[in-house]
Amino acid sequence: MAGDGTDMAVSASERASRADSLAAELRAEILGGRFRAGDRLPSERELAARHKVNRLCAREALQQLERLGLVEIRRGGPRVGAIDAASPDLIAHLFDYSGALDPALVEQWLDVSEIVFTGAVRLALERASDSEVARARELLSALSSAGAEDASYFAKLDELGDLIFAGTRNLVLQLMRNGLRANVLPRLQGAKQRLRPVRAELAELVRAVDLAVAARDPERAQECVRLLFRANRDRILKSLAKAARQ
Repeated sequence: MAGDGTDMAVSASERASRADSLAAELRAEILGGRFRAGDRLPSERELAARHKVNRLCAREALQQLERLGLVEIRRGGPRVGAIDAASPDLIAHLFDYSGALDPALVEQWLDVSEIVFTGAVRLALERASDSEVARARELLSALSSAGAEDASYFAKLDELGDLIFAGTRNLVLQLMRNGLRANVLPRLQGAKQRLRPVRAELAELVRAVDLAVAARDPERAQECVRLLFRANRDRILKSLAKAARQ
């Protein structure tokens, strides 16, 4: 590494920062189609020379991409892996890549959220305690009657989600939900487009969910929540489509 023409006397934090920047640049090139699955990437030495970093920095950048599942490091040099075989952690980078919300990607995220959440509702009603069900009904009642500017609405919504997933008694499902939230929700909430639904239009659907919960009917509750998700989904996608035309 002494012959790569770069300054080796860099701090660990500076090296990590350079590695992060290089990894981000390579990741963008892969997601943008410059490199495709099976393509050979530049070697550590080539990356170090091209980006004026040391080889350790280049190695760390490639290892970051390997952990994401975007790159396979093997004899003969690093190669691009198939995106559909990558880690779920790639989802956040896909949302960040274009700089604006991609309606197709949001729609796919909504598909997965619906599957995970409706399944969680069914399991929670089968396994939750009476006190958990009672609290869920209190939250559903508040959500169906909250005013349009009620600042506590989203706090109640989050509490209801936490209650549902805790009620499943399924750690794997809770971790899946955490991944969906961490990778996507901050990006949706930070967007300029108004993605939140008009709650008055969904109040009747929320009340239908409450009735199913009161009856402890898992299948009915699951279907009511599915209808609620679909109504919310339509509003979100219409909002994105409208923003894209402006």
